[in-house]
Amino acid sequence: MKVASSIRKAAPRKAHKERSQPAARQRLGLLEKKKDYIERATDFKSKQKRLAALRQKAVMRNKDEFYFQMVNAKTNKGVHVLAGREKAFSKDELALLRTQDQNYIHYQRSVNLKKMERLQSLKHIQPSDDSDLKEIEGSDEDHEDEDYDVDMEEATPETQTTTKKPSHTIFVDSEKEVKNFDPVKHFQTTEDQLKVRHNRTRISPNQAIDTESEEALYKAEMLKRLNRKKLKAERELASREKREEQLRKLQMEKDMQKNLMGKGSKKKVGVDKQGLPVYKWNAERKR
Repeated sequence: MKVASSIRKAAPRKAHKERSQPAARQRLGLLEKKKDYIERATDFKSKQKRLAALRQKAVMRNKDEFYFQMVNAKTNKGVHVLAGREKAFSKDELALLRTQDQNYIHYQRSVNLKKMERLQSLKHIQPSDDSDLKEIEGSDEDHEDEDYDVDMEEATPETQTTTKKPSHTIFVDSEKEVKNFDPVKHFQTTEDQLKVRHNRTRISPNQAIDTESEEALYKAEMLKRLNRKKLKAERELASREKREEQLRKLQMEKDMQKNLMGKGSKKKVGVDKQGLPVYKWNAERKR
């Protein structure tokens, strides 16, 4: 018997299938199973218990009960709310707060428009002369990748605590080499590239360095920097234009709120293309 029962347990069995909704009752949805009934019954019983507790609380309520918060409390469509919170500020105070909001939005718009004008002018810059190239060179952030020598034994306590500007120290063997030292030849670059500390252009010693080639290399480097700067300016300008549109809509909405708080009867007549409400004030005779 034990062997037969073991074989019966190991043998594959027919998969159990839940009974589906009959075709005539398909309109009623899925057929409810026992687990669905348990979930529904549990929810129903919990609701009944809560209702019974509320009924018991209403029966046992003391009609003479009073506490001081009842003075500032009320019910609005059956919902208990504390009265007076919506009147925390007077009408004049709200008008003053909204005026401050308007001034802040106006200030942010003016700052954003000035930055947009600067970015627009940057899009049309062309490296036509040396002054433009120097301006481009000075606007970039130069980072120094050279190794610097710092003698900590000779440093005083003042130099150790304060930040010292890094300097590139080159060691030579004699005083004669110091007098005859040529930085252009040492760094294998041009005279203009000596000022550039980041990604300095190098030229092989065998290459003939003339004035025209130096100027061409310098202009090519500056043109590359200008293109990078233009691309960055275009991206920032797109985000600034989007911000300007948002601030403009917000300012229009604040102006409308300020006008609605003013005197005179008005009514809403519709919405504009931007989705903002449009109001119409009745004409009043001016004295």
